[in-house]
Amino acid sequence: MLHLFRDKRRSQAIQVIVALGVVFTFLLGFNFLFGSGFSNPSTSGNIGSIGGEPISARDYQQMVSQQVEQYHQQSGRQLDEATALSMR
Repeated sequence: MLHLFRDKRRSQAIQVIVALGVVFTFLLGFNFLFGSGFSNPSTSGNIGSIGGEPISARDYQQMVSQQVEQYHQQSGRQLDEATALSMR
């Protein structure tokens, strides 16, 4: 196996293949990270999306408030931590 590395041409070819593999892996990783639509909520104003439609932080907070109010009206009780977490 080591005799393959003793030949200068084969050794250089292996080094080029390994270098190209590393570059390809980094490019693929950066494309996945920055090209997948992942964005910082503070810069875009959106905290997520449902069915491709963006959800803003204001809309999210309004929906949570509506759910809390509806819970109070139906049950007449205060929210416990588990219920609040499931609503969010």
